[in-house]
Amino acid sequence: MKKISIVLVMLFILVSTCSAFAAEYISTVNAAGDAVWYQDSGGGSNYKGWNPQSENIGTYYYSYYSSGSGTWTYNETTYLQVALPGISASETISSAALWINMTGLTKGLPSGAANMYHAANAVSANGIATQKIAGSEFVLNFKDQSTGLLGIDVTNFIVSDYTNSQAFAAFNFNFKGYGTDGPLSAMSFKSGSSTLAPYLKITTTAAPEPASMVLFSIGGVALAFARKRKKKA
Repeated sequence: MKKISIVLVMLFILVSTCSAFAAEYISTVNAAGDAVWYQDSGGGSNYKGWNPQSENIGTYYYSYYSSGSGTWTYNETTYLQVALPGISASETISSAALWINMTGLTKGLPSGAANMYHAANAVSANGIATQKIAGSEFVLNFKDQSTGLLGIDVTNFIVSDYTNSQAFAAFNFNFKGYGTDGPLSAMSFKSGSSTLAPYLKITTTAAPEPASMVLFSIGGVALAFARKRKKKA
């Protein structure tokens, strides 16, 4: 019976040491990590540039007709970059989500208010959103989401970013709209300059190193024999 107990203890320790360890990383978007690009055009004029820093950012679209100068269209697009935490080669990303605090959603079109995209190759990203790195990979359509904290699954995109050896992940939020006298379409969330800034949350798993497994196993065997000797005494 004592031999069986020792074997069971050893098996338990071996299974425990072979199990993967989970780790969690949080990377918060800073004030330079997001920015809003606007464009106001009509009547032969085209005004564009970066909006001043604000606690709320997002997308905006509106189009209208003026009898004096024709059709005018105003729109806003948000660019966002977030640092990728250092992860060891032994770790595997099990999940990644970009969390934003949504403050508003106006669905001007049945198809939604805005789209979110990921930049497939952002090796040149330096954490400053005014680089204006645009994404080509569709992530999410903002259509029926409620205001408040929203977690957006970006696991596959973040895995790809690490594969590319990037220092930052880059996203952009595009407006949705069209036509003359187009309906107002907007989506907003808290910016990196607010106390409720967006953040990237990554969860990883990693198998313990062989040396650690050996130490745990030796310790377990020693503990088992110590118990056996104690009982004999």
